[in-house]
Amino acid sequence: MFSNFDMDPTVRHSVCSQIVGGMFIYLSLYAVNQAQVQRLLTVRSLYEAKMSLWLSLPILMILSFSTAFAGLTIFAKYHNCDPIMQGRICAPDQLLPLFVADTLSEYPGVTGLFIAGLLSGSLSTVSSSINSLAAVTWEDYITPMLKQPVSILVSTLSNKSLAFTYGLTCIGLAFVASKFKGVLQASLTVFGVVGGPLLGIFTVGMMFPFVSEVAVVPSFLIALVFGFWIGFGGPKPPVHRLSGHISECPQLSEERFPCSPNYGNSSIGLAPDEYFYFYRISYMYYTLIGFTITLLLSLILSIWFPQKNQVDKKLLSPMTHKIMGYEDADEFISIPKNEEEQKNHSGDEVQTRLTEEKHRSFRRKFNKSLHHCALRRWHSHRQF
Repeated sequence: MFSNFDMDPTVRHSVCSQIVGGMFIYLSLYAVNQAQVQRLLTVRSLYEAKMSLWLSLPILMILSFSTAFAGLTIFAKYHNCDPIMQGRICAPDQLLPLFVADTLSEYPGVTGLFIAGLLSGSLSTVSSSINSLAAVTWEDYITPMLKQPVSILVSTLSNKSLAFTYGLTCIGLAFVASKFKGVLQASLTVFGVVGGPLLGIFTVGMMFPFVSEVAVVPSFLIALVFGFWIGFGGPKPPVHRLSGHISECPQLSEERFPCSPNYGNSSIGLAPDEYFYFYRISYMYYTLIGFTITLLLSLILSIWFPQKNQVDKKLLSPMTHKIMGYEDADEFISIPKNEEEQKNHSGDEVQTRLTEEKHRSFRRKFNKSLHHCALRRWHSHRQF
């Protein structure tokens, strides 16, 4: 892979797929993922949030190198006696637990310590995701439908009930995941399919103030459906594994093994180029594809469905500020149109501070400045 610079998106792993595809995968995970954003919001300032991301970089690099070296070590041990071909295990995801059991079983307690660390790490990640899902469901979907505020006790019990429901759902999905050939690829596929359109929504919202919700929502749904289609549709070309054999395996009866021997890559008799093109695209590009579809469709649909309301400048990217020529952030806060909207936005400190009259006054000043700017350009052109 390190010498393969092929830019063909159907190549499963290459330098280009790791750099380009990996960049968008990590953007979706660290920039717009609810679990990550919720962690960043727990710090006191933007500076501390940035520093936490920078400090996590060397830890993530060490983890990635450790994972890669663990894979090389496992291959070095089992390349002459492939446990999958032998039938000792049923899936590649079982290689690491088997390696630990084979190499550390002579040391009492070490194998159990490894399993405990593996489960604790998984549960910590799952618990944060479950809490994020419960918080988002309550704040973004249930709370807006309530006619009056609820007490803290009701809110707490509701969030716990939602977390319990999502926990049961995760347990059910664990049984579904056991049917996948590779949990890692399946998880990256889900991250790519969902994270790409989500990253596209946030990018459109921060960079293009003229794009409306009517244009973004259909674009997001189309990108999501397309991503699930190419991600989980089939048939797909078989994944080529590293070469291995069982020539040096000890002579043991196959009846004691839980799985049937697998001596090669399964195929339906088609050459790699004969599969449908979209099914041959590497899973590393799913995030980029979903992001691109969401972005382009949103811009195209905004031609017919533009944003009609003023957008809060504080929600836009600093790059957009420079391009649009915005000066004062407070002057671009959207104003509620009627008393009902003012009640719905009563919790917003900025919107309650501004008034309709101030907004009209700023619009007059803004139009007047545009008029003076046009006059100065006209005089400059005449002098030229």
